Amino acid sequence: MLVTSNHLDVGVGSGYYLKYYLPQSTKRIALLDLNQNSLDATSKAINHFQPEVYCGDVLDPLELNVDRFDSISVNYLLHCLPGNLIDKGIMFEHL
Repeated sequence: MLVTSNHLDVGVGSGYYLKYYLPQSTKRIALLDLNQNSLDATSKAINHFQPEVYCGDVLDPLELNVDRFDSISVNYLLHCLPGNLIDKGIMFEHL
């Protein structure tokens, strides 16, 4: 996984990979998930990075009004989304 120092992680799960593999040189990390419990747990696990936290559904248009990210990860997310790959693909337009 290529993570820049200006990164958005989508579908954060438990935050395991961010907690153990996020480069210490990361300057900006943001979390986006539909599940507030996952966001809370992950932001707590990496609170030393002072993550930005956004609750939202990637299948709907996102109106975050924030500066762009240089990298975005969606690890283990596609299988959680409803529909076929064409239905899920709208996520990439929204991100």
